Parts: sequence; C-alpha cells; structure tokens
Amino acid sequence: MNTVINRTDVIENLYTIYNYSHSNIIEETNFAKQLLKYGWVFVVENIGGKLLFAPSKFVGYKNNTANNYVINNTNKDADGRETNAALDKIYNIEK
Repeated sequence: MNTVINRTDVIENLYTIYNYSHSNIIEETNFAKQLLKYGWVFVVENIGGKLLFAPSKFVGYKNNTANNYVINNTNKDADGRETNAALDKIYNIEK
C-alpha cells in the first residue's frame, strides 16, 4: 500500500480513526480502541481546536481503513519504519 505524501492524507486518516471511535458499529469502535491502546508512535494534529491523534502505523498509509490496516500489518516486516519515514518527510521531525 502507498504511504501518505502530504498532511492532507494524514488528516484524512486521523478523521477515519475519529469516526471509528465515535461509531455506532461496535467493530469500528473496538478497532479504534485497540489501535489507540497498542499504538507506539502517535501523530497528533490540532484541527479546529480539537486534538485528533492516531498511531503512525495507521495514519502513515494513504486512505487507510480498518481492513487495509489488517492487510498491511500481516507482513512480518510491518513494524512502522515505512510509515514513520513517510511521516518524517511530511513533518520534518528532528531526531
């Protein structure tokens, strides 16, 4: 799957997690809870005075969904380095 290339891609994924966490569909809310519980590196954006956040392994893939996340993370090498590198290019994180 393709990684994000700009901040707009990231924000779309943040809204996806936000919508899952506020969904009436139990599978979606459970997915969001598990993702947030086990996340290691998070992306946080202040959008309209509301903090939206999600693990980099989720927001780092373009147009991500719960189904795509499961598919992308069945690979034994899916440890977050690819998405962190893509996010680093967008945010220019200092190390």
